[in-house]
Amino acid sequence: MFSLVGVALAGGACGGSSPTQDAAHCSAIADAAAPDASSSVPTDEADMNACPAMPVVLTGSVAPGSACQTSLDCVPSCCACSAGSGSALVAWCLGGICTSANEACCAFEAQAPAAICQQ
Repeated sequence: MFSLVGVALAGGACGGSSPTQDAAHCSAIADAAAPDASSSVPTDEADMNACPAMPVVLTGSVAPGSACQTSLDCVPSCCACSAGSGSALVAWCLGGICTSANEACCAFEAQAPAAICQQ
């Protein structure tokens, strides 16, 4: 099971769109990606239940597929909630490699934090 770390900030929301999240693909990612010693948990940052225009926590610059130490190293993606409303920036370092935007959003969706995803 994933554990997300959320940070609420004051400010504006981003205008980006969420990567497409295929339900079967997301399910496979959620099942296969239990954190272990070489993986950090997906990390999210939201501002008033939206992706912040100027992130404070998720400012990583490591591209998907490149080596990372923690999720904070990775370039974040704006992920929309599939149920309810809301979105968050999400980054994920899995097994020492930054995941794709789709994988990070699937991991976020697996948790769908109620504090961010308004039902």
